[in-house]
Amino acid sequence: MNKRVKKITALVLTFIMGVTLFASTIFAASVPTDMMYSNKVGVTEENAEVVMSYMLDNTTPQPGDVITLTITLDKLPSNGLGIRSISNRIGYDPEKIEPIGETDKWGFYVPDLVPGSVGKELGLKSNSAAVINVPNSNYYKCISFGCYNGTVYEPGVVCQFKFIVKDNATIGKADLFILAENAPYAGFDLGGNTVNDKGQIVLQRPSSWYVISNMNELTIE
Repeated sequence: MNKRVKKITALVLTFIMGVTLFASTIFAASVPTDMMYSNKVGVTEENAEVVMSYMLDNTTPQPGDVITLTITLDKLPSNGLGIRSISNRIGYDPEKIEPIGETDKWGFYVPDLVPGSVGKELGLKSNSAAVINVPNSNYYKCISFGCYNGTVYEPGVVCQFKFIVKDNATIGKADLFILAENAPYAGFDLGGNTVNDKGQIVLQRPSSWYVISNMNELTIE
C-alpha cells in the first residue's frame, strides 16, 4: 500500500470513527425527556378517562438532598369497573440522581418502593421494582415496575420512591421522565376493566389518559 492510499485510508477511518462517536452521543440522548401529558391530541385533565400524578416534593434540591416521588391514581374510568394494572418505566440521569435502594442477591439494584393504597390493592410489594438500563439508550437508567394482581375502584397513592442527589451532581437540569408508552416493554401502560358484547368483564386499555407532573422541573441548585 503506497503512502497516498494509506493517507486516504486513515482519513476515511477517522471520519467513520467521528461519525460513530457522534451517532452514539445522539443515540445516548435519544430517549424523550419531556413528560407525556396525554396519549391523544385534545385530551385534558378534565376529559381524560384516567388521570395520574407524578409529583416531586422538591424540584430544586441541592447535592446530598433526598427527594420523594409520589405516584397517584387521581381519576378512574367512569364505567365503575376499575383499574386492574399499572406498569411504568421512570427514566433518570444516573450522573445526577439515584434511587435509594440496595442490590439483591441476584445482582439487581432494587429501589425502595413504598406501596400506597392503590399499589397494595394491585399487589405492589416493596421489592416490586428494579433499576435497568433504558432500552435504546446507553446512558439513561430507569425504575421499572408493574402491578396487576387485583382491581382498584378508588383513587389513591400507587407508590413512592426516594432519590438522592449525588454529591458531585452538576448544577442545572436533571432528567427525570416517564418513558413513552410505545417504548419497549411499556414505558407507561394501564389496564382497565370493561364489558364485551357477551357481557363478560375483560381487560382493556383506557381510551384516554392524562398525566400531571412536575418531574420536568427538577433542577439541581
